Amino acid sequence: MILNNSAHVLGAIRGIQEAEKPDEVMRIFTPYVERYGFAHIHLGQLVNPANIAKKDILSISTWPGELMSQRAEKYDLLHDPVALGALRSKRPFRWQKAMEWATRRGQRVIDQTRDFGIRDGYVFPVHSIDSVSGAVSLGGDQLDLSRTELAEVELVSLAAYARLETLLGPFPYQKIEDLTAREAEVIQFAAAGKTNRDIATILSIQPDTVNKTILRAAHKLGTLNRAHTVATAIAKNMIFA
Repeated sequence: MILNNSAHVLGAIRGIQEAEKPDEVMRIFTPYVERYGFAHIHLGQLVNPANIAKKDILSISTWPGELMSQRAEKYDLLHDPVALGALRSKRPFRWQKAMEWATRRGQRVIDQTRDFGIRDGYVFPVHSIDSVSGAVSLGGDQLDLSRTELAEVELVSLAAYARLETLLGPFPYQKIEDLTAREAEVIQFAAAGKTNRDIATILSIQPDTVNKTILRAAHKLGTLNRAHTVATAIAKNMIFA
């Protein structure tokens, strides 16, 4: 059992914030989480790998290279219950909790990770106004952190994620251009299934104006069509789901 050590936590955060290079961040972060029994680190943005190249996504991992290659080739992130849980949750949770909503393929993703000797872990979701969601996933063997220990690891994990995003960015998904009030309003009605004519009637504007407004929103979000724009706006918490 690790004793509550606020000085150790604050020292790690201060060192991470002052680090000028990514490897300096990891040299502080890695031994810090090892104190709690974590032997594997996977840190990165939670974005659809089918939409953007891996080189354009914040992703740092000490997991086995073969495991990471297999996950990338099969788009396992799209089925990983831990990653999906991090998108839904604001609070840390244990990997085994994610199994409650795992599909059959999602269960295979977890089993594959265990085959490489990473049998247990916790995930620390990262949600920010200025960036897409991300997560710090820490793996080990037979982990059981107290509430205090969980809070300590969460604070340092969030600091490491934020510093790495700053040092390695900007990323295509890092800074989100705000929709105007009118753009958000139009996309909100589109999300409710309203046609351009319906929206024009509701807002007392021309259907062509509705179409141009959707196109402007799509350009800001980097989306391909109306459905993609609506889905992206929901995913980025710009409109109500």
